Amino acid sequence: MTSRNLPAALVAARDRLLEGVSRRDLRQQAAELSLRYRTVAGSHARAEEVLSYTVTRMPATYAAVSAVLDELNRRVPTFAPTSLLDLGSGPGTAAWAAVTTFETLACVTMVEEELAFRALAARLVDGHALLERATISQANLERQPELAGQYNLVTAAFMLAEISAQRLAAVIEGAWKATSDVLVLVEPGTPAGFARLRSAREQIIASGGHVIAPCPHQSACPMAGNDWCHFAVRLPRDREHRQVKGVDVPFEDEKYAYLVLARKPATAILGRVLRPPRVDKVAAAATICGKGQIEERRVLSRHRDEYRVARNWRWGDAIT
Repeated sequence: MTSRNLPAALVAARDRLLEGVSRRDLRQQAAELSLRYRTVAGSHARAEEVLSYTVTRMPATYAAVSAVLDELNRRVPTFAPTSLLDLGSGPGTAAWAAVTTFETLACVTMVEEELAFRALAARLVDGHALLERATISQANLERQPELAGQYNLVTAAFMLAEISAQRLAAVIEGAWKATSDVLVLVEPGTPAGFARLRSAREQIIASGGHVIAPCPHQSACPMAGNDWCHFAVRLPRDREHRQVKGVDVPFEDEKYAYLVLARKPATAILGRVLRPPRVDKVAAAATICGKGQIEERRVLSRHRDEYRVARNWRWGDAIT
């Protein structure tokens, strides 16, 4: 897993907002916000609570989205988006990841219902020339605002969980219609997050879309039973992060599930590594999603060339 840091400009903007703020208060506010969002439908965040979010959740969200956009870059190296629409943008985390990944971006639009998050996003872009010019709009995505399909890249990170089951398909359809090229969906690496993405995958394929990642095929998802497809990214915890979370471990592993969907297909891959591989002197073994099926692949060390490749597999890698 690759270690990922928030951009220096974003950290500097965040730290300016944290000056004079009690870390103990931030810890309490973070806990209250998390509990309310999990237990009270239609909850709204207060300004002081969203500031705590920048310390406790923004680093993990940024790391996951950044990892997914890097995979998009690897799968479609010619993709050079100039316009971005970030749905359910919160404080702008995915937008930061996108402008860091794609230097070609020239126009950014963020859509966020919560006033407190929109206000925070506007303050965090201080010092970033492109993001300072971004449009930050208010909309309730369940009410299906009209979104013109003129955006090269549309992102929706950790947003689908906030949509009611009855409106989920309509929201996914709206996000797909909004892009002329690529739609990126990122969800928590949980069975529920995966279930939402599997539904979105079926819906977009039926609409003529193509799965770029993580799936190596367009066939029905072969994941069965209580299993689910997810990956992980390691992110460092800075001093602020450790203080507010009340932990000493200098890193955390964020588990996420994702889909990269496009109007045009990409060069096919042979498979995707679904679990951390097992490597020893005898063999390298991994769980691989291939052409419509999941298999346990074991490469013996006596097959030197194949073993040399297999022992370097990492969780989430594409096999080409």
